[in-house]
Amino acid sequence: PEKAAWLNLPFLFARDGLALLVLYGLSLLFFYYSVRADRSEDERRRNHRRLSVLAPLLIFLYAIVFSLLGFDLVMSLSPHWYSSLFGGYFFVGNLYLGLAGLAVVAAVVRRYFHLEAHLGPPRFHDLGKLVFAFCLLWTYLFWSQYLVIWYGDIPEETAFIFTRVKQELWSPLAWSVLGLCFLVPFVALLSREVKRRPGRLSAVCGVVLVGMWLERYVLVVPSLWKENWVPFGALEVFITLGFFSVTALSYRFFLRTFPLVGSAESESVNSS
Repeated sequence: PEKAAWLNLPFLFARDGLALLVLYGLSLLFFYYSVRADRSEDERRRNHRRLSVLAPLLIFLYAIVFSLLGFDLVMSLSPHWYSSLFGGYFFVGNLYLGLAGLAVVAAVVRRYFHLEAHLGPPRFHDLGKLVFAFCLLWTYLFWSQYLVIWYGDIPEETAFIFTRVKQELWSPLAWSVLGLCFLVPFVALLSREVKRRPGRLSAVCGVVLVGMWLERYVLVVPSLWKENWVPFGALEVFITLGFFSVTALSYRFFLRTFPLVGSAESESVNSS
């Protein structure tokens, strides 16, 4: 009851919806200034100044908005559990997931649109290093949160971890998340060759995508489900397919509306 002022549904969905609108509105503005054609040198400088202001603003806003969503839509499902680190863990997981998805999309686009000259091994090597870095960062925050709860041994905190790590119903899923999101990408991405080959990198990142989907499932479902079997059916499948379809349609719209390669980059590749 003492949390009702913050967790009542109208206020909760209003603030989360408004936060997402602001975040995606500024993201679209950043996108607009990134792809618009510069008609003069002065206009190019103005666009550059706008992007230099929007870029750090979006980074901070992204962290704040997705921390808020993590607190409101995940942590509040277990109202007696709290963790001040959960917001950071949640939005870093989103960035990790986004980079893995970007690697898969880049490999697909490179193959089907014949962009080998623009998406070569050095690009995938850089992307692989980013995925590897966020693999370590996500695991560091995962362990930091677990360690504080384990060491403190406070019932309000340990119940959340105990349900997922110790209960026979959820324990295999929780350990699978650790294997898919840390062990597999960590071992695979130690190899320079894996990071430079689009097929191998996208395969590793595909494992990360599955692991991060399962991580979100383990964060949410045990807080709501009280039966002695794991719920997985049409609802979970269609929600996943729905978000995947929205993502695919967004990429399709972009590929049909904007050139795949900027003119400046094309001239650079042609001259080389």
